[in-house]
Amino acid sequence: HILALGGSAERMKKDDLESPPVSLPPASVAGSSQGAKYAVWFPLFTLSSVAMVLLNKYSAHEFRSPYALLGFQNTMTILLNALGVSLGIFSVKKFDAGQFRMFVLPTFLFVGMLITSLYGLPYVSVATTVVFRAVSTCLVACGDYFCFGKRFSRDEVVAMALVLVGAQIYSANDLSYHMVGYRWMLANTCCFVGSQLYEKWAVVTVDQSAVGISCIQNLLSLPIIVIFGGYMAETPLEKLE
Repeated sequence: HILALGGSAERMKKDDLESPPVSLPPASVAGSSQGAKYAVWFPLFTLSSVAMVLLNKYSAHEFRSPYALLGFQNTMTILLNALGVSLGIFSVKKFDAGQFRMFVLPTFLFVGMLITSLYGLPYVSVATTVVFRAVSTCLVACGDYFCFGKRFSRDEVVAMALVLVGAQIYSANDLSYHMVGYRWMLANTCCFVGSQLYEKWAVVTVDQSAVGISCIQNLLSLPIIVIFGGYMAETPLEKLE
């Protein structure tokens, strides 16, 4: 920067000493703080998402009782949320019956998303799972546009179009293509999109924190998982082809 201006380092230092200190406006400070927070949370979110996909794929291969596995995972989620609340890390608001009634439908979709994911992961690669999730995000954006009037910039539309075209190219050349796996992932995509759109409406309607909503959904999911597990009699994955 100094060389571009044609000045010397000594002159710049002298000017800095003579000029009054510059203070950032509150908005700039707040923006910097917010950006720093995102810089911490987004890598953690990415790491946890990748780890979750890899561990779920491993579990789907090694653990042949999918409903028992889902029941264990959701129970642990509830216990970890409760631990976080007791330690003051998380916060929840008062629960009421209306909140549980409102989240019955998205909980069915939530359980469907988990089940189809476990059934589909043994047949498809992790890369295929990521592609399906990217397509799901584009479909959620389309639903956001038609259902909630969300507007997107031209750059955002171009980016989503590129994602869809890239997904088409990938699927046409997927070396690990498996019809059964793609069917399960398609069902997973439908559950994911429906769940996200309904939850967007429910979250702004219900007076509850994100952790509280997580507890509601996981609590409601346990009896659904038990019913599905009893009906399917923990059918092994290979018999569902």
